[in-house]
Amino acid sequence: MSKAELSRITGISAPTILKIIDYFIKIGCVVEVGEGDAALGRKPQMLRLNSQAAFAIGVEFNGFEIKMGIVDMAGEICKLRVEAAVPSFKKVIGIELVGKLKELIAESKIPTDKILGVCIGVPGVINPESRTIDLAPLEGVTESTDYARIIEDLTRHLNMPVIIENDANAAVIGEFHCRGFGNRDDLLFILIGKGIGAGIIFDGKIRRGRSLVAGEIGYMVFDEKSVTDKKQEGWLEKKLNLDLLMQSRNNVPEEYFDTIAANLALVIVNICVPLEINHIVLGHIIDERFDTRLLERINTYVRSLSVLDLICQFPLCREPVIAGCANLVMEPVLDRILTD
Repeated sequence: MSKAELSRITGISAPTILKIIDYFIKIGCVVEVGEGDAALGRKPQMLRLNSQAAFAIGVEFNGFEIKMGIVDMAGEICKLRVEAAVPSFKKVIGIELVGKLKELIAESKIPTDKILGVCIGVPGVINPESRTIDLAPLEGVTESTDYARIIEDLTRHLNMPVIIENDANAAVIGEFHCRGFGNRDDLLFILIGKGIGAGIIFDGKIRRGRSLVAGEIGYMVFDEKSVTDKKQEGWLEKKLNLDLLMQSRNNVPEEYFDTIAANLALVIVNICVPLEINHIVLGHIIDERFDTRLLERINTYVRSLSVLDLICQFPLCREPVIAGCANLVMEPVLDRILTD
């Protein structure tokens, strides 16, 4: 793509585009790749994003395992590592993570100074201002817990910025960008691990809520006799019994399988109809065989329950949480570059 094409597509004036591109070339984000074709006059200098100019690390902890990935500027995962993990926020997201991430970086052979930072996606309500996590009883968080010290230790030992984000919010951000959606698009992303949560984007903006509880669908209730306790898993998580699901894998009894599909369909319809969200994604759970069968059953229920033509799909993004975490690291850096 040429500078003239960028000016025409973005609506930014040619002098401003020239200034931006020259700066991007200077810092290595953009490279010139030769001359393009032109009917008349001087041939344009073609440009290409240098996706290897900078990287970010995304980490996903779902209560069963921890995934760590290094992502380039084009959103491609250059190195991925997956390990089993205990269901404990403090044990997994602690000083031991430093060694794991240093090993990942060493294996990738990517210079540390090219890595902009780390974002860790975890279940629960994350408050970045108070630096607390809450509503994650399945990961050992039964009350509001300060994670400031954890972040400070990780930042010091890794010598790069470290942030924490809700895993489902990271997933919806990763999938939203992967699909090339814009500021008029909505997306509901349902993420299942040891618990269940959702990320919600309205009109291109993530919905967090005043109390940051938006998307905590594990606490949805379809039984008026139920009593909710913040120190315990939510009604829906109890109903789905996800520990049993992960243990049973492809030997799930039919009645239990149908209970999972029916309740997930109820969640989808009860969120997407009143809010008119037309893009719905269910993250991968066990394997292709199980996930495909479950998605088909969910959509069968959705068709019979919904007044809208809704359909739930699988992610297009290879690792939505990791991609979303990387995006949350890179976007502020790029914003600062553009505003300087």
